[in-house]
Amino acid sequence: MQSNSLYPTILAPTRVASIMRDGQLVTTNSLIDNIYLNTQSKFQSGILEVSISDHYPIFALINEQSIPSSNKETTIKYRLINENTLNKFKYDLANNPEISNIFRTNSGQEAFSKFLTLFNNLYDIYFPIKSKKLTRKGLLKPWVNLTLITHMKIRDNLSKLAKRNQIDKKIFTDFRNLLTTEIRKAKAEYFSNKFKENENNIKRNMAHNK
Repeated sequence: MQSNSLYPTILAPTRVASIMRDGQLVTTNSLIDNIYLNTQSKFQSGILEVSISDHYPIFALINEQSIPSSNKETTIKYRLINENTLNKFKYDLANNPEISNIFRTNSGQEAFSKFLTLFNNLYDIYFPIKSKKLTRKGLLKPWVNLTLITHMKIRDNLSKLAKRNQIDKKIFTDFRNLLTTEIRKAKAEYFSNKFKENENNIKRNMAHNK
């Protein structure tokens, strides 16, 4: 479940039963029922110890006030890419003297590192960072930060260059695979941190319900 960024909100036993074992009455505690969330909002969850059935009812409450308003503006930073600046960028990249040195490098790892440095430097020149205000509706993936957005743009441009045989396709695939790993890691860390933020609330709520 955690691989899909879903985390449990119930950490205490949801089924308590008494059974005979070796002639003795033994109480068993099992965590069977749960509620999994991937919400970024604050929540409280717990168990209701009532005798409706042999399973305790469980609940999760999401604080409405913690849910960001869809009309609230947030300033983001981005890079504007248009046909004019893209053509200048591609021309400078293809005709940069450093490209020849990269092709003469024997180590694939070193060549990739040099190419990425050159690519990033030119990227900053032709696509400088700008600011823009967005509503919360536009922030669909809060774990995608400015660095990842920049790398996504680089990935897309590497794809175009590879398709036109302007760079080795392996440069694109290596960068794409590395970026995919970074995005997955950022997403997992984001939801893990959100779960930890709410963990104390969950424990306090369980203690209150005992």
